[in-house]
Amino acid sequence: MPGENQSGAGGIASEATSGTCQNCTVLNQSLDEYVGALLTLKQKIIDTDLLLSEYKEKCDDILYLQKSQRESTELHKELDEVLLKLGPLEKQTAEYEAVRAELEETTAALKVYKAKSEEVDDLREENTKALAMNAKLEETLKKAEDAANAQSLENTKLRSEKKMLESVLQKTQESLRLSQQAVEEVETLKLQNAKALIL
Repeated sequence: MPGENQSGAGGIASEATSGTCQNCTVLNQSLDEYVGALLTLKQKIIDTDLLLSEYKEKCDDILYLQKSQRESTELHKELDEVLLKLGPLEKQTAEYEAVRAELEETTAALKVYKAKSEEVDDLREENTKALAMNAKLEETLKKAEDAANAQSLENTKLRSEKKMLESVLQKTQESLRLSQQAVEEVETLKLQNAKALIL
């Protein structure tokens, strides 16, 4: 405590001045007052140093707080800038999602179109084969019709020839019959002549 320090210092000064002349009493008293003042000043310096330390800590805290406020302000400013940039970015993201959805729909439509195109190509190929087969069948049918027509003409010709041959045959048979009849008549006449000659 400050009082205790001052009393101890006064006792030391008194012991140092014991046995001196009477004129030094005033000097010793002044010295004691000086030492007491020095001790008080020392204590005040210590107290002031403590106050200065506390003040420095508070100043440091204030400076740190000001720095933090500046940094917070800068961060808020950067955040505002980021938010301003995020607005168009969100819009671009929405547009990107819309374009991606449209692209997916287009891709799906292209797959369907590709499948339909392949089906059309298959149908065209089958149609080409069918047309070629139809042409062959028509050619075969035409040949068959030509052959049938030729056969029909041949049959007509054969029928005509048959009728003619039948007519010729009938005439030949009639001629043969008449010839045989004539031969028989000649033979009969020969026999009759032979009989007549014999008689």
